[in-house]
Amino acid sequence: MTWYPDINDLKSYFLILKTRYPDLEKEHLIGDKEQELEGIIDNLQYGLPMEQLDFWLKTVRFLRDLISSHTYTEGNHRLAYISTKIFLRKNGYLLELPEEEAEKFTRLVGDKLAEGNIIRNFKLIAKWLKSKCKI
Repeated sequence: MTWYPDINDLKSYFLILKTRYPDLEKEHLIGDKEQELEGIIDNLQYGLPMEQLDFWLKTVRFLRDLISSHTYTEGNHRLAYISTKIFLRKNGYLLELPEEEAEKFTRLVGDKLAEGNIIRNFKLIAKWLKSKCKI
């Protein structure tokens, strides 16, 4: 059975980031973006109609949706990475990337999924992500 985060999980991950990164100390959830976070979680858990995504493609979509949501005034890439890492860990996969590589990865995901053949890019990113995980 797959574990899925809820809105409180994502909020707590951001609080963890704020303690680790002093530049995020004054950052906050923007306006009505809580509903957007809930939508991202629903999409992860239930998908969209007519959409057949496996676990890895859902994971990449979750990562991309968190990056592109601009839910917080700052730290969205870091939130996306830590949320994805915890999602994977709670589902039996250990993702360990050095901080610099994790930062490059999230920037690449944001850039790659904003251009070109999104399905092909999703599949390439999912394959790479899976290769970086240990069971």
